[in-house]
Order: sequence, then C-alpha cells, then structure tokens
Amino acid sequence: MTGSTMSEYDVVVFGSGAAGMAAAAVAASQGLSVALFEKAGRLGGTTATSGGVAWIPDSKHARNAKAPDSRDQARAFLQSQIGANIRTKLVDAYLSSCDEAIGYLEKHTELKFDYVRVPDYVSDASGASPTGRSLSPRPFDGTLLGDQFEKVLPPRRAFMVLGGLMVGRKEIPMLLRPWSSFAAARNVASLLGRYAVDRMRYSRGTRLLMGNALIGRLLLSNIRMGVAIHTGHALKQLYLENGRACGAQVAAAGGLIDVRARKAVVMATGGFPHSADLRERLAPHHSHRHSLASPGNEGDAIRACEDIGAEVDKDMVSPGFWTPASVASDPRGADIVFPYGHLDRGKPGAIVVDQHGRRFVNEADSYHHVVLAMFAHGAVAPHGRAYIVCDERFIRRYGLGLVKPYPFPRRRYIKSGYLKSDRTISGLARQLGIDPAALEAEIGRHNEYAAAGKDPDFHKGETAFNRYNGDDRGQPNPCLIALDKPPYHAIEIVPATLGTAVGLRTDEYARVLKPDGSVIEGLYACGNDMGSVMRGSYPGPGITIGPALVFAYRAMRHAALGDVQLGTQLDRAA
Repeated sequence: MTGSTMSEYDVVVFGSGAAGMAAAAVAASQGLSVALFEKAGRLGGTTATSGGVAWIPDSKHARNAKAPDSRDQARAFLQSQIGANIRTKLVDAYLSSCDEAIGYLEKHTELKFDYVRVPDYVSDASGASPTGRSLSPRPFDGTLLGDQFEKVLPPRRAFMVLGGLMVGRKEIPMLLRPWSSFAAARNVASLLGRYAVDRMRYSRGTRLLMGNALIGRLLLSNIRMGVAIHTGHALKQLYLENGRACGAQVAAAGGLIDVRARKAVVMATGGFPHSADLRERLAPHHSHRHSLASPGNEGDAIRACEDIGAEVDKDMVSPGFWTPASVASDPRGADIVFPYGHLDRGKPGAIVVDQHGRRFVNEADSYHHVVLAMFAHGAVAPHGRAYIVCDERFIRRYGLGLVKPYPFPRRRYIKSGYLKSDRTISGLARQLGIDPAALEAEIGRHNEYAAAGKDPDFHKGETAFNRYNGDDRGQPNPCLIALDKPPYHAIEIVPATLGTAVGLRTDEYARVLKPDGSVIEGLYACGNDMGSVMRGSYPGPGITIGPALVFAYRAMRHAALGDVQLGTQLDRAA
C-alpha cells in the first residue's frame, strides 16, 4: 500500500447505485463495519435517475396481487431471450434468491416495494408474464434524510416540473388538466403546496419517486446502520495479499489514501458506458456516443480488477442495455440526452423511419429492442439516421422527446432545430433530407394499417406489452392511429446506453473470477460491474436493478458466512 492509510473496515464498497447501496446495507445489517466510496459528489449513480423498478420473478408481492408466476416459467422465459449465451448457474442463483433478497431488504432496511402490472417486454415469448414481474419502490419522504438529502443525485431536469418537482407518469395528465375533477384539483393543490414548502428549505422537492426513492431509502438505512459514506472518492487500484483482495487505493481531494478490507471489497461502480476506449475494446460493433448512465461510470472497477488478473465477461447477446434518445443543447452548449418513451413510447400516431423514409421496427416494442433494430438496419450515424415522425394530434396528446404535451410551448425547440415541423409531409421530409415521395408513401401505408387495425409489416399492437403502452382512443388497435392532422413533426433519435452488460466474470456468489475460473478471494462485483445475468438481453422492466439488489445480497451474505459451504447453505435457505 502506497497512500496514507485510512481506517480499516470489514467491507469496502465502491459505488452508490442500487448495487453498492444494497451491498453496504446487507453487510452492515449483519454487524459488519462498512465504508462506501462514491466517485461523484452526489449519491445514487444511474439508479437515482432511473425508474427504480426491479425485475423480481415469483415474488411474494406478485403472489399477493394474484399475479401467477413460477421460477420454472421465469427460467423458460430467460432461456428464450438469452439462448446459447445463458449462464445457467447465474440464472438459477438469481431466481432462487429473488424473493429471499427482497424479503431480507424489506425486513432489515427502509426499502419497501409494490408490485406493478407491466407485461414482460417480449410478452409473447415462452414463459413471459402478461402481468409482469416488476416491483417499484414506494415514494419516500426525503426530509427524513435531514441535511443528507442534498447528497442524493436529483433526477434529470427534464423529468421534473417547476424546476424540481418529481411527478409520476400517472400524475402528469392530472397536472395538465387540474380542473378535470375535484379529485384532480385536490391532488394537484396538495402536490404544489408541499413543493412550495420544500423550496423554502431545499433545492428541490423532497417527495422522492422511482430511482430517487430507492436510493433515498437505502441511504437512510445505511446512515442509521453506521456505514461510513464518502463522496468524491474514486477507486484507483486494488491490493492483494496472498492472492486475496485486502483493500484499495482511493483518490480524494486531499490526495491518495489507502483503505483496508478484512472481509470483502465490492465493485459496484456502474460499468463503462462513459469510457470511449473500453467501449471500443469491449463493444466494437455497437459504436455510439451517448449514454444515460451516470457520467462517472468510466470502467474504474474493470480496469482495477483487470490489473490484478480478473477476467472480463464478453459473451453477451448485446454488450449494453439501450434506449433511443434525442439530443439537444443546453444554454451552455452541453448535450441534453433525453430517452425516447418517457410519455410517447408506443403511443398511436407516430412512426420511426430511416434516412430513406421507411419504417424498420415495431415502434411499440421496448426501447432496447428499438435500438437493436437501429443497429441491425444500419439506421445509426455515420451511415444512417432514424427519426420519430408524428402529427399535431400526437404531439399535443403525448409530446415528443423533450417537447411536452399541450399546453406547453414548443417554439424554442423548433428554433433550435431539435424539432422539425412543417404543414406538409413533403416539407417535413425535405427538412430531414428524406425523399418526400418515400415518406408520403410510408405514412400513407401506415394510415391504411391504422384504419384496418393491423400492421402486417411489424405487427404493432399484437402483444400484451405493445397494448400496455397504447391508447384506447386508437381503435381497433390501441397502438395505431393515422398521421393525418397537420402540421407534421419529427425528431432525430440516436442509440444511447442505459448501462453496460459486459462486465467482470463472477460466480453465483458474485465473486470475481480469473480467466482459469478460479476465484479472487474477497473480491465481489455486482450491478453493472458484474457481467450481466441477462447477458445483454432485456426481458422486462427492472432487469438491471433486480440483479443488482439480488447479487449484492448474495455477495454480502456470502462474505458474512465466510466460505462456499456456508454460501451453499444460503441457497437451501432461499
């Protein structure tokens, strides 16, 4: 060790997203001393800006909601999505511990979940659930964090209203039409009243939802259990003693420091979505510039672990988890990357076309699958382009990307060039550099499909997941409405990562492995630092946070129990 020595702990965790926070909490709940180090100045990582949903098959919550499921069904579903890339031991470990892990976290921490009925994304596949397997964190009162509230990374500004108020998707129509009913007016008044009080003391609203709620709950748990939490501390290198991970060198504002770990070092730094060189080396066939992951996710754990002989697990269906995104500039010229589908995904009256004006994908499929289609079709720069095209009826109802629905103004988006608009389809096509006749023909064909209620090209609206995101005003197909109300609008979409699937190869206890399959004792990886159990497939909502929580639990239970034999005892208990 070369830095100035810091305190010694039983467990040292790097990263403060769902995986890192959960690992710290599980370790502390078993009486272990824990330190958590976060590279950024605020806590929560990508989780804090996410939907916060966890994909948990065969959960108690689903059973209580009378949503039938089984491990065998979930296993068949994952097999259908992952195929030959499946790692059976990882999948079985995950499925055997899902309900146990969530139960433990709900018992020993502030985490509380509710079952949400969202179909699996490929809802017509073998073993898929038409009602889904997702759990959502309950809203959280951020004032319980006291002066630590400001340490929680806020959601993206585009996901808040009035400069700092978090609202759920189901609350947005109520906010847009507060006088539609007495209940709506009362709820809006309550939301705005609390927000006004919050802003007298805090930089934003303290009613936390989604990923912010999950991080807020875990942060409160860790504070109450005495976890030492350090922000602005980045992992630089790992230390081994007799082949066992025993600590790390950390870069802080005051210089380099050393921290020792008696039982475990946990890698949970969020993968490498913001590292251009690692993307080129580990995902060379999926070139892209943008990511919605936390900016500090630059592969720190992968680099440090490779330096001590760990293996990177590249045997994936896809190297990352994807969403289409639109890109605008803020007043300082920095990119604003906004995910497709916050309000508009799967809604009727919009199509996605390539640079030739032709559709190439079912627009109501999951965001991940839309991007995979973009890559497969070549609708990605520099060789191709992709655009969402809609009419006035659509944009007034649902918005489009950063453009919010009526009555919010859109002039600045048109002026900046983010939103292209024209009274005619041919005029819009010329703005996009598309052959006007081709775009007119494609929209005409789509409108015929909408009238018939069938999309023979891409089968839009034929699965439970498609219909879940539809709108009953689209009849006979809730995902199809004609584009025939001028003016017409379009935004360009590009591929962006939500996170990376390629990560450190681990065993079923999240222990990091060498190329020969042997374990680096004392070293664990979870979250997106761990090679994904989903192997880069995207079966349903929450397939990164679910495994992050479950393998953090398995790792820290194993670290506390101390050896593989007692770890196997964990499997029997689950």
